[in-house]
Amino acid sequence: ASSGGDWEGSAAAKNDHDHTYDSYDSPDKKNKKTDDYYPSSGYGSSSSSRGGDYEGAYGGSGRDAYGRTTVTYKETHKSYGNKVKDAFSAVWVGFILIPMSFLILWFNEANYVAAQKALGNAGKKAKYVDSASPVEAEKDDELIWLRGRTAGEGPTLTDKHFRVTAPEDALKLKRVVEMYQWKETKHIDKREIPMGNNQTRVEKTERFSYSKVWSSSVIRSDNFKDRTHRNPPEIKVGSGEVISKPNLRVGSYKLGPGFAKRITPTSEISRKYFQYYGDPYPTTPADFKIGDTRVTHTIARAKEVTILAKQGAGGELSEWVDKSTGRSVYAFEHGRKSLDEILASQLSTEGWLCVFLRLLGFVLMWMGISMTWEPLVAIVSPIPILAPLIDFARNVGTGLAAAVLSTMTIMVAWLYYRPLVAVTVIAACSAMIYHKELAAVFASYM
Repeated sequence: ASSGGDWEGSAAAKNDHDHTYDSYDSPDKKNKKTDDYYPSSGYGSSSSSRGGDYEGAYGGSGRDAYGRTTVTYKETHKSYGNKVKDAFSAVWVGFILIPMSFLILWFNEANYVAAQKALGNAGKKAKYVDSASPVEAEKDDELIWLRGRTAGEGPTLTDKHFRVTAPEDALKLKRVVEMYQWKETKHIDKREIPMGNNQTRVEKTERFSYSKVWSSSVIRSDNFKDRTHRNPPEIKVGSGEVISKPNLRVGSYKLGPGFAKRITPTSEISRKYFQYYGDPYPTTPADFKIGDTRVTHTIARAKEVTILAKQGAGGELSEWVDKSTGRSVYAFEHGRKSLDEILASQLSTEGWLCVFLRLLGFVLMWMGISMTWEPLVAIVSPIPILAPLIDFARNVGTGLAAAVLSTMTIMVAWLYYRPLVAVTVIAACSAMIYHKELAAVFASYM
């Protein structure tokens, strides 16, 4: 077997990291059988050379390997009647979007009020406990918050298969296995050529480029347009895995499954490269070959954390549910923080979500109202001067209408879900307006 290899593709593409196959015609009109591409001896049954058989005899120039295909068709422009008909159809879409926007705006306010109430109740009920002290059974099912260093039980984590040992303070060891492979990218170019009589000639060209990437899953090359780019059918050296110490805890308190998942390996401690059949590289290679494997190990170290959670039996920590709202309240923050900082951070997150949903509701309402005016825009579309004016007026008018309706919906939701806040805001606005009116009256007599 040679060092070129089937997986590396044709000679023209072998050293091209981002090769684009641009021939309009197939380089090989003969439809080759599968055996021509995949030798009967199997994928690398011999490991005496660089990667075995898969790096050996080239399996053909490709099965009808078009790199670019061009499709040409005629497109007839819609008549005036069809445009008006489609415009009336758009009205029904608008009638769906408008009530949908009202629902989003209404329930968004309800959700934000519930979040505020739940976090407020959490601030009143949360009790601080010393993580180093023994668990107090009388606080079971209560909301507590604590600070301390994460830890686990058991021996030092080791990946025996790759002979990687994590530091003693590592709580999780993650192995990521990736293979160097071809990746196909499809590009579509579209060109329209007016032909008169409300017809347009459309040419759509598909191009396929091929680049080499590291991927933890096998990229199937059977359906590649250019069959000279082939990937191995499997990753030989193994698969990814996460090894964790048992009984993860903070002091005397055990982390429940939900909190244990929040400990994620991010610090890299090892990276090794292997040939397709598992032979390791003595040093990091400068030029990888298709089929080579990269194995990366990352760890999650013990860290100082602050936790807000419900204390369960035996000191197991889990989500706390506020009975008045039914919302879950919990926090797992890195570093030493106060309870006020935790609650403020969560309230800020809820606030940004509320703002996003308000904007989403406004946009959907704008789109819905705008669609109800599509028939008028379509009717005046043949008139050169009037059509753009009507379209501009439609966009501005529906935008203002959506802004007013969205604001009114939010205000009514405030009156329903938080009447005290709403009344206070309305009273303050009324006082400001009244104050300005009084000032104007006095100014007229001066």
